This record gives sequence, C-alpha cells and structure tokens, in this order.
Amino acid sequence: MKKFIYVAYDLSLDKIRRRLVKYLENYGHRVQYSVFCLRVTERELAELKRDITEITAPDRDKSVIFIPGESAHITEVVPENLEIIGKLKTYRTESCVI
Repeated sequence: MKKFIYVAYDLSLDKIRRRLVKYLENYGHRVQYSVFCLRVTERELAELKRDITEITAPDRDKSVIFIPGESAHITEVVPENLEIIGKLKTYRTESCVI
C-alpha cells in the first residue's frame, strides 16, 4: 500500500542538489523549492532513503527530512518551540497524487 511522504532538504553543494532533484522528480513532484511530495510503498521508501544517503554523501552540511504525509498539519510533526515567519501552508494529500 502506498503512502504519502514529504522530503525536505537543505544542501550546500549545487551539483548534489541538482542530482537529488532529478532523482526525486522520478517519485513525485515539488511542492516548494526544497520540498517534494511523494507517494511510495514501504519498499520504495527504504530504497529512497538508501539512494538519498548515497547521493548526498559528499555534502557534509546536508539536511534531509522525511515527513509522513498522513499528518493533517505540519504543526503535528514539528517541535512546538519552532518559530515560523510568515503563514504556514498546509497541503492536502489529495493534491499530491502522482
């Protein structure tokens, strides 16, 4: 059974970032500059994590976060003490159908 996940990243190396974007475009679509919405099985998620680890290995300052898409609001998965500037957008998982 497929489930939705969001992948957010912050990479310092342009070459690695371009490679990761091309890879993620095969699984889903971009909802923000550094955030993708994907629909994957458990097996695909395991492969995705393995591949992303390999792709981003050369970037020592990397940050990649996997957020379960089943969460109705992003505030359910971020710490309460997180400061947010601007409006917090939420996306319905129906808008992420691949």
